[in-house]
Amino acid sequence: MKFITYLTVLLAVSALSGCGTYLAKTRYQEEMLSLCARDGAPQVYKTVTLPSRYFENGIAKVERNPPDSPRNLAVAGRYIHVDREEYLKAEPEHRIALRMLEWSYVDSLTGETLGRQKTYCRDGGDTLSPNNTVDCCPQTSKLLLKTIFKQE
Repeated sequence: MKFITYLTVLLAVSALSGCGTYLAKTRYQEEMLSLCARDGAPQVYKTVTLPSRYFENGIAKVERNPPDSPRNLAVAGRYIHVDREEYLKAEPEHRIALRMLEWSYVDSLTGETLGRQKTYCRDGGDTLSPNNTVDCCPQTSKLLLKTIFKQE
């Protein structure tokens, strides 16, 4: 009898802790979608027209600048890719976080920002899985490239 009582209590505690994590995941998911709807669209301040050699499949190519650099990325060697990541909030007890990624392109000659885009991600919040899922919106990372750089 003690075994059945112990098992029942164990299952109840497991179910309740999983419920809290599920609710946290739902809250974070809704907040992520709200942030994406509010400011997930690309903001373009200036478009640039480039020769065809800087494009692949209709999208401007982002290449290492200089070629042996592991981190510095640029379009046409001039328009520098800048990224920033910020954790907005987290609940370690539910293994969940909300973060913002911001990409922008800056003209290296003038220092002028051509445009930027924010992406929001919900990391984790999975109850039974040892691996956390990641969900981000907007889904496309090429959208900013398509809106700033135009092919001749």
